[in-house]
Amino acid sequence: MLKSTEDLKPQNILTMQPDDFGLTTIDRIRTNSLHQDVVKSILVKGKEGYSKDKIQFVPVKEGRDGIIVSGQNSDNSVQKKYYVDVKKVHGELKVSLTETDDIFSAKVKLYDKNEVKKVALSTMEGELLADNATFVSEKESIEFQVDKAGEYIATVTYKDGTNQRYGIRVQPTEDHFEYKIETLVEKRMAEIEIGKDFNIGTHTIVGENYEEIATVTHESKTNTFRATGKKRGNVAVSFENTIYRIGECEGLGVGECYPYYVEGINIEVRQLGSIVHVSIGVIGQSDHA
Repeated sequence: MLKSTEDLKPQNILTMQPDDFGLTTIDRIRTNSLHQDVVKSILVKGKEGYSKDKIQFVPVKEGRDGIIVSGQNSDNSVQKKYYVDVKKVHGELKVSLTETDDIFSAKVKLYDKNEVKKVALSTMEGELLADNATFVSEKESIEFQVDKAGEYIATVTYKDGTNQRYGIRVQPTEDHFEYKIETLVEKRMAEIEIGKDFNIGTHTIVGENYEEIATVTHESKTNTFRATGKKRGNVAVSFENTIYRIGECEGLGVGECYPYYVEGINIEVRQLGSIVHVSIGVIGQSDHA
């Protein structure tokens, strides 16, 4: 438990100014970066012409934590990472800082409701790194570790024998001790059924070089559009006739249902490495005031 101000001795509190970090000003700090709660870090902004910015480190218990210090160095914005060590010396808690560029292994979380049997991890180029990676199952997700930056493909095998691929991008960051993680579930084809009772007239595919982004097909009998993604981008399909549809109903089946006008569809293709995800939505506006 943090001691009261009256109980703290000045020699226990480490005070550092911008010069100690090679900075001219300190803008902000990100404390407790390792979630160990070993020190209380306080940024005190100075007054121009009177006092400098300073950070006070108040020890709580022995251990190691982390801090990211952001500030200015001449005309440049700078972010620096430090380990904050608290050790007992001659019966007193002492604080010391060590600059570092360490980044810890990445925890990758994939959201999936199905029961997972195994996870295989490979590079984006297809080199197998782990045929059966260790993972932890949580409610509607799984979690596993990746040790270094790069782009990866995780192939998730379910207990029913089916597979699902995910793209993973692991990037270092200056303002965290952890990697930045991006994931994308593979979905190369999507479809939307407008409905056979609606007369959309002719349709026009809009978008520069749309053939490079997605292949779009139309089944006139059911007014179903299908899109197979190729690379990142957006493709629009405009209808000759604007159609009038009933949208989602509010409440548990007893609320009002609002109509809306549909002028076409939008196809979005997202991409992470060789992994592609396609989604389709309508272009239109609600008739609800």
